[in-house]
Amino acid sequence: MLNPEEKKTLEYFIANEGKYSYHSKVKPKAKYSTVVISRNRCPYTLNESAKNPLIWCIDSIMNQEILPEELILINDCSDDKPIDYTQEMVKLIEGKCEGKDVKFVYIFNEERKNAAIARNQGAQIAKNDIIHFVDDDCILRSTTSKGVLLFNYVLENDKNCFMLDLPQNTRTSHPTALCEAAGMGKIEKDSLDLTSNLTNCFPKEYLDDAPREQYESQTVFKPIVMQNFQGGNILVSKEKLLAIGGFPDYRSPISYGEETGLAIRAIKAGYSIYYFPYVNLASVHLTYGNASGRTEFDGSDWLDGQTGLNLKEMVEESVKERFNTGMRVPRELYFYVKIRNFAILLEELKSGLGFVDWKRKSFTDFVEKDDIKFQDRKGSVESKSIREKIWNLAIAHAEKNDSFSSEKLLEYIKE
Repeated sequence: MLNPEEKKTLEYFIANEGKYSYHSKVKPKAKYSTVVISRNRCPYTLNESAKNPLIWCIDSIMNQEILPEELILINDCSDDKPIDYTQEMVKLIEGKCEGKDVKFVYIFNEERKNAAIARNQGAQIAKNDIIHFVDDDCILRSTTSKGVLLFNYVLENDKNCFMLDLPQNTRTSHPTALCEAAGMGKIEKDSLDLTSNLTNCFPKEYLDDAPREQYESQTVFKPIVMQNFQGGNILVSKEKLLAIGGFPDYRSPISYGEETGLAIRAIKAGYSIYYFPYVNLASVHLTYGNASGRTEFDGSDWLDGQTGLNLKEMVEESVKERFNTGMRVPRELYFYVKIRNFAILLEELKSGLGFVDWKRKSFTDFVEKDDIKFQDRKGSVESKSIREKIWNLAIAHAEKNDSFSSEKLLEYIKE
């Protein structure tokens, strides 16, 4: 449930959506490729395909005002039926693409590579320099693709432009909180606050007298320059992405921290990350399979009355707890990977940040305080002794560049 302040903010942006939307005055056409990485996001058969989150995502892509030239779908070793039916959805998805004259490229990984490497796979084969990476449990507005026009704008005006991060709201249609623009997408080296402060947030400086600049024949919001980003709905330059080695893979059971790691690579290369806070560029992130956090959809349901499930029904389906889908894993594994991978990437950013400062902070926040802010809406590991065991192993593996599988970790902490 939203608290009164969140509800007030949400209702304000619904009522004033036009004021905070990007209204393009240029011809709505641009060349780009869309890449979706998916794993076990089709638990229902072809007869019930409308209940599969991958199909929801694909339908939202095919409903864009500016369609991609191609859709690249990487099936990262989804399980066989009856656990998952992604392979049976391929012909259906291909037909949806053909109906919109969008080239469909499908790749099946026989061994799981995880999101970072799979994203790099998609980038390597994309035909266009502009790539739209969309998480397979994100639902795009039909106007999200207008972000490509703005990305072209920043690319033309900044030769070091690398990425345009687009807004994302978790299980709501509009922002529910206001924040300082300076704190959005910032890597706080002192406090080691690595959250992007983007999800469900809107910069308060843009409420009344938003900073603006001229783009061709129109005036647009001045983009916010960031150090970090929130994945799920991003536009990236293929050339620059591959030039810095793509998304980093930390050899962990699930990908975690690869986005912040990529941002660090971009910073070191002198590249820029931008963000336009236009509400009509946003996606709704369903966090499919996660029973924690907000459990109902709030806001304007633009799919209500259309064929298939609406956003409220999609969230109802998404809050059913499911492991082994996307990045949904037991919380013990999640925290092990978070502690381990952040130690590695922070050490890459600056010697001592990972193996000294992060060790201290993560021990305090995770082991001693069991701080809810550390939990990322994944819930608590109630036993302090288990938390300490997870922390010790994660730090030891970060320093040795070692890693446990999910099965081995869960077996280890039970001993």
